[in-house]
Amino acid sequence: MFTTYDLDMQFRVMRLVRDNTAVPVPETFWYEADPAVLGGPFFVMARVDGLVPPDVLPVHLRRQLGLRRERRRPPRHPGVGRGRTGRHPLGHPAWARPLVFWPSGNRGANSLERGLNHWVAYHDWVVKDRPSPLLADCFAWLVDNMPTDVSADALSWGDGRIGNMMFRDNQVVAVLDWEMAGVAPPEVDLGWMCYLHLFFQDLAVDLGAPGLPDMFRPVDVAESYAKASGRHPGDLTWHIAFAAIRHGAIMRRVTERSIFFGEAEGPDDIDELIMHRATLRGILDGTYWAGVAL
Repeated sequence: MFTTYDLDMQFRVMRLVRDNTAVPVPETFWYEADPAVLGGPFFVMARVDGLVPPDVLPVHLRRQLGLRRERRRPPRHPGVGRGRTGRHPLGHPAWARPLVFWPSGNRGANSLERGLNHWVAYHDWVVKDRPSPLLADCFAWLVDNMPTDVSADALSWGDGRIGNMMFRDNQVVAVLDWEMAGVAPPEVDLGWMCYLHLFFQDLAVDLGAPGLPDMFRPVDVAESYAKASGRHPGDLTWHIAFAAIRHGAIMRRVTERSIFFGEAEGPDDIDELIMHRATLRGILDGTYWAGVAL
């Protein structure tokens, strides 16, 4: 799924977050780069007990977490609000520090452009010599509609979503999975968090289930972030589209892997490899946003 997989980076980021914030990241003990020990690099961290929502339809999340309706909006988690424990939201100035170990090399005038170019390169790696007309149009749309109302750079979780959080007694006890971490305006994380919920919500509705429409509404996520950080984020529309389009490249890769391992058959139309292709088309023609609480 990844062009490269940097465990050392994850280890350093988790230690940075734990040492400089109250975000509940498991304690990290050591990183081992020598593959002779276990057959590949690894790191060791402390065990945390709790419940992690599975990556399945959001209709299951209510049972998994036992969330009461009045607690679903606005969402309380370290990526958006402080909750009761005074946790810093992502992008808090207390830990937006230079990351000397961070790889750089993507071209661009700022972190947002560099992040977009990273995903353009990922898209090219995924499609190789079988281009996707839909994804090509989507990435062109992102370039043509780059936002200017973004916050200052901060450490980006990268894959901030409810499935990467561990809960106990309706409180977040661990923030997990930092393999997509980077440097970006906080709007990038907020857009990803909103869209990954919308992805499963749209899927639930397509299958005739109500899902959880009141959770992670962009308008509520933006409000919660503003209350926690003292800074209102810019318009999340582009960042939600950015998340959906990145997810499009990822889902094409996921589907092609399924075909390779004999778990699925290849379609005649290359764009059918993208599960949420209707969403991407709706983003391009503007019809998708009518159902999103911006």
